[in-house]
Amino acid sequence: MRELNTHLKHGIYAIRDEILTTEVFSAVGPTIWGRFDNYTDPYPPCVHGIQKYILDLILDCRPDAVNNILFKLFDVPEFRTAPIGEDIFEVFWKYFPGRPKNTPWLEWDRTRLLEANERSHPEYTQFLKDAKAENSRVAEDHFRNPALYEVLAASMAEPPVPQYTDGAAKEIEQQICGALAARANNGRMDLIQDIGYPELLRRFSEAAFSAHHKEYLKAGIKSVAEVLRPPLTAERIAEVEESLEGPLPPDVKEIAMVADGFYGGHRFAGGGWGGIESLWAEDSEDNLTWLGYEQRESVTQCTRTRDDGTTYEEMVPIEYDDESYLGNVYICEGATEPNDNYKHLLCPPETWKRFQNARMGTEVPDGEYAIVCFANWTGGGQLYPSMTEWLVGMMMGMEWEVEAGIVLEDSEDED
Repeated sequence: MRELNTHLKHGIYAIRDEILTTEVFSAVGPTIWGRFDNYTDPYPPCVHGIQKYILDLILDCRPDAVNNILFKLFDVPEFRTAPIGEDIFEVFWKYFPGRPKNTPWLEWDRTRLLEANERSHPEYTQFLKDAKAENSRVAEDHFRNPALYEVLAASMAEPPVPQYTDGAAKEIEQQICGALAARANNGRMDLIQDIGYPELLRRFSEAAFSAHHKEYLKAGIKSVAEVLRPPLTAERIAEVEESLEGPLPPDVKEIAMVADGFYGGHRFAGGGWGGIESLWAEDSEDNLTWLGYEQRESVTQCTRTRDDGTTYEEMVPIEYDDESYLGNVYICEGATEPNDNYKHLLCPPETWKRFQNARMGTEVPDGEYAIVCFANWTGGGQLYPSMTEWLVGMMMGMEWEVEAGIVLEDSEDED
């Protein structure tokens, strides 16, 4: 049974903010991150996060909390356009009354409920006992089985697989319901990316110093203001571009005019970002591993047609252009010492486009680029679609840590 500790709070607040700000709320296809982290699931993270907590509360025998969250969820217009969960919740409501009046699909008739009963398996009592003993999760598919709810309905006083303390369950319900109500009434909040770079960097530095102040103090950084490095002028940025023999992405230059880099630390913020003044150019051919080259597919499935008109599937090699020149990438080290041997690789738009086209067989829009953060001990790099996205992700993660009361110790304490 999980208590309302700082790590649980971190997860709850992350889902809350995703509900408030996500552009992709309903089941409308892959998110903008699809090309960067292989995310091809048709449902966005916030929907899966909400559903995870709902299923946990079902196991916890808290039907009122489940129905309260569902009522708020069904009020969100973006969710109503492509709702999910019908085959779970209609079975749930058969055993636990309280079906919200705003449910976005028709109530199941007796025929459909009888069809669901055919999936019932009486051995669920033992199954749940085993899940409790092994402290294992109950897979989503089991929530479509009426036998699960028969067991839960008979165990209201003592849930067979308890999930949360009362305080934790209350916090989940309040935070998710509040965010869903705000989303339904006010629409999507501006994405963090829209707040402007001065505000973004201010929030980033405040969150970083609050969450990691012990390590900052140890490194000689004594205030929030010292987390950010000094800004550059437009003239100095032009000189940097000339020395690199290539243009920098617009957002990278705008950020440099607010702060040309920031300080990080031991396993956070990539040891810091040294700024564009510290960049040097290298041939991208020497850095293909960090761009994801080794993960590309070697074969693909094609449909062939026989002489008689019938078809068959065949695996054929993918032909790539491994000879054409791609261009340079720009690299700098972490800004803080020690920085865990972190390096940051900026693949500018022209190089990124050539790499994706020739080496990966993918077309990308003009102007798109990538930032990769890696170290010799990481076993691979973390790829971000822009400097802005990298900053936003770090800022939000550290803000959740601060809100949840997580204050990380310095590297010596971690060891």
